[in-house]
Parts: sequence; C-alpha cells; structure tokens
Amino acid sequence: MIIVCSRYTEDTEQLLETIKNTGLNMEVLVWKDDGFLPEGVQSPWESVVAAQCRTKGEKKNLFYAFLPLPDCWEIRAEGINGAVFDMGCKKATVYFREPIEKRNVQRVEWEMENGWVYKTDYYDQYARKYISEFSGVDAGTESRVFYSDRNEEIIVERPQNEVVQILEHGKQKACFHSYGQFLEYFIRENDSGPERALFIQEEEDFELLKLSEDREWEFILFSDQALLDRYIGRGGKNGYEFCAVPKTCSTDAIRGEALILTASDRLEGIDYLTGHLMDIQFHIAANTQVSDKIRKLEERKNVKIYPQVRPDVLKRLWETCDLYLDINHYREIHHAVRNALWHHLLLLGFEETVHSRKLFMEEHVFSCAEPEKMVQRIKWLTGNAEASRMIQEKQRQRAYSLWENIQERLKQTEV
Repeated sequence: MIIVCSRYTEDTEQLLETIKNTGLNMEVLVWKDDGFLPEGVQSPWESVVAAQCRTKGEKKNLFYAFLPLPDCWEIRAEGINGAVFDMGCKKATVYFREPIEKRNVQRVEWEMENGWVYKTDYYDQYARKYISEFSGVDAGTESRVFYSDRNEEIIVERPQNEVVQILEHGKQKACFHSYGQFLEYFIRENDSGPERALFIQEEEDFELLKLSEDREWEFILFSDQALLDRYIGRGGKNGYEFCAVPKTCSTDAIRGEALILTASDRLEGIDYLTGHLMDIQFHIAANTQVSDKIRKLEERKNVKIYPQVRPDVLKRLWETCDLYLDINHYREIHHAVRNALWHHLLLLGFEETVHSRKLFMEEHVFSCAEPEKMVQRIKWLTGNAEASRMIQEKQRQRAYSLWENIQERLKQTEV
C-alpha cells in the first residue's frame, strides 16, 4: 500500500516512523518533491528521473560560490541571500537552505531587468540542478522541467492542464493528460500494488483527492480534527485523524515539568493548578503575543511564559517536559496532543477542553468543577515512577488502536 502526501514535513516524518514502529506494510509517497527526500520516502518524479541517471551520486551541499555560471559572471552574498551579476547588472537572487549562515544553495531565481522572475532553478541533495520552474508574465507557473545527472530533460510538466511528459534521450517516452494517469503509471511501473491511501496535512491538500480518479482511496488520514470534520461534512466516510505512535515509552521518572500550548488566554483552572502545585513547573507557550491575564501568571515562581514561541524553544520544551495539560479552550495549536504523545508526555485535561479525546486515558480527563482531582493525580504521578511508565505504555497502545481500526477496515474491504 502507498500513502500519498503533498510534501515532506514533520507530520510526514512522524507518519514514516509510525509505519516502522507499527510494522505496517506501507510506503510513503510525496507528491511535491524538492530533491531532499530522506531514505524510505518516494516521489514519482524522483523515481522517473533516477531511472535515467547514471549514478545515484553522493549527498553533498552546493556552496553558493561554486554555483555554475557563465564565464566572467560574478556571485556574491547580499544580506541573507546571494546575488548573481553580469557586468554589474543583477541576473539572479540565490536563496540558501537552512541554516542560511552556511550559504548552501536551495534555489536560484533568474530575473529580467524589470524584476520579472522568469525561471527558478532548484538544487537537490546531490548539489545538482534538479528542477527548473518557468513562470509566465502573470507570475503563474507555466512549466516545470526535471533533469538527470547529465542535465538532460527527463520530465516536462505543465501544471495548468496537468500534462506530464516523460522524455528519454530527448524523445517522448510517455505522455499523461492528468496527474491521476501519472500516479497510476508510477504505481504500475513500481509494482506497488493497487491500494493507496492519502494523508491530508492542510486545506490545500484536499486538491489531492482527485489524484485517484478511477478508484477510491482505501482510507484518508488527516493531520488534525478540523480537517477531518471538513471531510466528513462533505460526505466522506473513510477518514481518520492521524495518530503518531512512538516506538517505545520513556523510562524516566516524572520530574514535574508541565507544558501548555494555547492560542487564547482561556486556560481552564490555571489559577487553581498553579497555586496548588507549587512543585510543578508550568511552561505556557503561545503562537501569538499573550494578554495581561496570561502574563500575570508569571508572577508565580512556578510559571514560565513563552509568547510567540520559536520553533527551537518549542522543540526544547517537548524534550524537557513530561506532562501535557490540555486545558486551553478553542483550537489546538502545533498538533499539541499528538506531539505530546510522540514526545512521551503524559496527557491530562478537562472534559470541556480536551482535544483528540481518544488519546487520553479515562482517568486523566477531569471535570472543570473538580480541578482538585487533577491536582491529586499529578501529585501521585510525580511520586510514582512505575505507575507513570505503565500509563505511558497505555497511551501508546491507545494511539496504536487507530491503526488497528484501519487494518480491520481494510480486511472488511477485501472481503
């Protein structure tokens, strides 16, 4: 079975690891390929190109000073980007991959004197020009060309009418008049089996539904409940909210570092919890500036606030915290519950606030009218290492049950 994703993201990375951890026989296919896909992830574009390359090549970065240019042309750094010049006239802007201070090329935007970017070249993990994207005067993409290691054109794509041509030695080998036809060709050529599923990570990914025109998707995963609800509202019946399953559970005792992510200042029971759990360090992170109501909580020594939390800070919080309190009203941010489970945090919340309820142990969901019961539970967990490890394993098994449900559905479909 193939699971199709729009692009490789942190969600896709968790999906790939979950497939390995659950022992499922599934392959991950990324539709939008930037030339930097990891091992174990396929792309129909990359596979077709690789079939006509002489060697796979050695992974390496392309330092901007070594970008191939015509004789006498100049390249130099300009702030966070680079620029290409010919006789003092700017010809292109060079954009670097993260971390940008290493100045390794990600793409080069070629422009006319009036500023119109007529072509963008993308470089892959082998320091080769992988894709050229040609733009019309209206800034829309007219065509994309994928190259081999010998700089030969292998695929010509026209996104506006979904035409995909495969070339071999400059001659047309195959032509497809829809992305669905191209996907079918890839699956057939790679003997991947007829079953396919879809992973929708954001609203624009709903466009991928039409990739499987002649047959239905076996199932569709959604990165959050809101996307799944939208699909159900459109009459969809084979959708599931994606649940990442870690390979193992943490063996560390609960230290008492509690994380809360929020997009509002409505945190249920926060005054009571912070006031009755003085030995617990509360970390409250928001993706926006915070109100005075939230800022005032930091007057307590056991509360730390992170407004407009940076990705590196959030990463550190996932790695250092061991409790996740799902007590924020309204929407969930950063797929908080799923990421908490993935990073081995114990989940606790209130009936009125929990997101992804199916991942919570019943004894870890409390009534807003009884915050003292959550306080008692947290005190018990921090003093009972063996029990906390057992509960972590139960959380992991609840996440795995999603995949068991999918497997059961597939068996019923086969019958």
